[in-house]
Amino acid sequence: MGLLDGAKKAFLNALREENPEIPQADMDLLLAQLEDKLANEPAPRIALIGETGVGKSSTLNALFNAGQAVSHTVACTQEAAEIRVPLGSIFVDRLHVDSVEVTSGDLVVYDMPGLNESLQSQSHHLGVYEDVLSRVDVALWILDGSNRAMGAIQDEIRKLDPRLTERMVFALNKVDAIFPGETAWIDVANLPSEEQEANIDERLADVEAKVRETLPDWAGAVIGYSAARRYKLPQLFAAMLDGVSRERRWVLTERKDLADFLALVDPRLLPDDVAQRRAEEAASRAARPVVHETPAERRHRLLTSLSPEEFQRVAASPEALADWLANIDVPDTGSKTSSEATHGRWDHHV
Repeated sequence: MGLLDGAKKAFLNALREENPEIPQADMDLLLAQLEDKLANEPAPRIALIGETGVGKSSTLNALFNAGQAVSHTVACTQEAAEIRVPLGSIFVDRLHVDSVEVTSGDLVVYDMPGLNESLQSQSHHLGVYEDVLSRVDVALWILDGSNRAMGAIQDEIRKLDPRLTERMVFALNKVDAIFPGETAWIDVANLPSEEQEANIDERLADVEAKVRETLPDWAGAVIGYSAARRYKLPQLFAAMLDGVSRERRWVLTERKDLADFLALVDPRLLPDDVAQRRAEEAASRAARPVVHETPAERRHRLLTSLSPEEFQRVAASPEALADWLANIDVPDTGSKTSSEATHGRWDHHV
């Protein structure tokens, strides 16, 4: 039972207990009206802000699709808020927005490039920002963990009406690239090394200080995560919920479908109850009918499931593509540390 179904059941049970004189027909009518209200509640509207390559698409997938391919629709209406085009497009002379199909309903996602990206009209771009930020439930400004430059970001923030930043969340993606870099990431545990974790904390503190220099009244916290490694996704989603008005939080929560962080952890490091549950899930999957696919179908499926950033890396050269093709059937069993060095750290990260 989902969160919303559970809430509806609890509400109706409490209503019956406190009002036993209400006829069942009236209760059924009330339930029908409630269902109609929930079904017609506008979809969550999210603005994704960030320069090209920060990982907006992969973040969207990690939060709401659990790694599934995002599907897009294109509408022909000329109303700005309803123009829908593929994620990753650039504003030119009209508002670009996605209607994204996710596991539980739809999201309306505004893809907003950085204010300093090349555009025909900077003043028009700023007007688009202010229009979008006035209508969304939450705006997620994604920064690149590997880029320490904050001056340009501060300049962009200063251009906005401070009242529009109340629903804004600042987040640092690709924290696995922070020094000493991806080679320091403990793959077997899907965690940063102690040195890298300290550097991540230092980087987050620096970004938060820079944001507060520009927005003294901003009350949020900068979240560090990695969409590719599914790291700190619950914390990122919780921060987004904090930015949503209380009466609309359930609408976003219903769409949540976080990619599983523990799926990238060596099963030998998991607590016994988690390992047991995952073993049962694996056994259940193994019992399902096997759908055979040709090598070409498998390659196509895996290629189309890559995020834009991952696809760019794979397609960077013939050598990179050949290496990817040679390894897609090889499980990653490498380990950079002992289980004793990492066991028990997930409570802090998951």
